[in-house]
Amino acid sequence: MDNISINYTVRENEVPKEIAALYRRAVSNVEDLLEQLGDAEDLLADSAANYYIVLSMVAEAKNKLISVDMNLADCQNIIVGYQRYLLDKLTAEQGRQQERQLELEFKDSSTAEEPQDSGVSESKMAILEQDAEKISETIEKIKKVSQKVANIAATEIDGTK
Repeated sequence: MDNISINYTVRENEVPKEIAALYRRAVSNVEDLLEQLGDAEDLLADSAANYYIVLSMVAEAKNKLISVDMNLADCQNIIVGYQRYLLDKLTAEQGRQQERQLELEFKDSSTAEEPQDSGVSESKMAILEQDAEKISETIEKIKKVSQKVANIAATEIDGTK
């Protein structure tokens, strides 16, 4: 079966939900994979096992492992893109604040005007910084899960447990 890349747009505040949904899909596939490998192991323990069935189960498990890897890669790519977006937004706001401060410093105190609100308050900036930190933590978790999946795959492919 061929893989097709799809793109779609969501609101900024919906991105974490989309990431979580992709992550849950990967976790669900890992759980299915482990169950399937357990079933294959049980069949191998049976002396009357049909090894063609086991081979089919192993092939299907390998496909699920590929699916998990793709889910985690998609999740990682979205997180990196979202983090980049948040950091760019934060940097742009900090730049605007610095420009306003410089303008105020150069203006005569009698003609100085209040800086205009850029639409991003300090509280929103703090939220963006927290989101960026949470995204970094999520990336680390995904890397750990990816490594565990790779280890499981290597173990199952090598036939060692």
